[in-house]
Amino acid sequence: MTALKTSRLPDGRTFRAGSMALVDRQELQIAGKADVPRHATDLTGADAFSVAFDAPIDHPLLLIVGDNFSSNWNAHVDGKQVDTARINYNQIGVLLPRGARKVNIGYHDSRLTAGIVASLISIFIACALILFGISRAGRKQPT
Repeated sequence: MTALKTSRLPDGRTFRAGSMALVDRQELQIAGKADVPRHATDLTGADAFSVAFDAPIDHPLLLIVGDNFSSNWNAHVDGKQVDTARINYNQIGVLLPRGARKVNIGYHDSRLTAGIVASLISIFIACALILFGISRAGRKQPT
């Protein structure tokens, strides 16, 4: 966190957010500077998108997504699931291997799905109880 607050890395170098990333796993460290290959981004929904490169990338690349990190994000590179990582303390990172052409990133929270199902069941039960009450009230009471 100190690097973000002071713009200084622990070794004294200046932290440049435009060309550096703070990572917490050794295998995510990539040395050197390379141009970002030509690519297109496609939003496939409110919680999913893809990045397609014009040609296979010729070097490993760390893709940083400017969204809040959560373990509910998942990524697929050329159809194979890969890990996502916390980058810069709160962003999503995906390490792309040499030769990658397409990355799909999506968000899925199983608790949200369970909540939606529980809500729909509750609405169905409430409607059934209301209809049952209306039908009972509509019956003529013997006097």
